[in-house]
Amino acid sequence: MKKLMLVVLTMTICLTGFAQQGRGQRSLPEENDQRLEKLKEKLNLTEEQSVKIQSFLEQRSEALKDLKEKETAREEKMKKLQEIKETYEKKIKAELTEEQALKYDEMLKEARQKPTRHHRQK
Repeated sequence: MKKLMLVVLTMTICLTGFAQQGRGQRSLPEENDQRLEKLKEKLNLTEEQSVKIQSFLEQRSEALKDLKEKETAREEKMKKLQEIKETYEKKIKAELTEEQALKYDEMLKEARQKPTRHHRQK
């Protein structure tokens, strides 16, 4: 049950950001740059790791853009969004050392625990 709640929460977080794209929000390339800088800082990435991860982030952006443009039922879109997220998390993690991977997992855990704009109390 807890795993299901975590998946639903994660998808909600992802979809919230995804749905807000184009409403004065940062563009995907800007988000990618910020994500990469945060990963470089927190994980002390090598140049080789940075280049590969930048490529993964660009591929992820294209996949999200394609998904956004498709006329798909919400449930199917959410499922595909989760698949994209998991795919690119695995690709990034595969490029990390064991120590970096542990830190990355912690970063993901913290990000999932932060309330989204929609869920914040006013």
